[in-house]
Amino acid sequence: MMSNGNAAGFKGNQVMFSEAYLPYAWKDSNKQTSQDEIVAIAAVGTTLVVGTKGIPYIFSGILPSNITSTHSLIALSCVSRQ
Repeated sequence: MMSNGNAAGFKGNQVMFSEAYLPYAWKDSNKQTSQDEIVAIAAVGTTLVVGTKGIPYIFSGILPSNITSTHSLIALSCVSRQ
């Protein structure tokens, strides 16, 4: 759970966000993709840090429909979930 009430999850290279304070409501429009397969995610306030097998991503925003992503220009792969 993120501090803005959104639950976050992942499968393969897709990150999914629930509606705010509705962890059972997952819209297809709230999915975003990364270039590489996702290994782990961690919520930090209203930001979601996404470790992948290649480039790490940062997803941030208040509403799930307005969450934006940025990524590093350097490949810093996540080798384990821990």
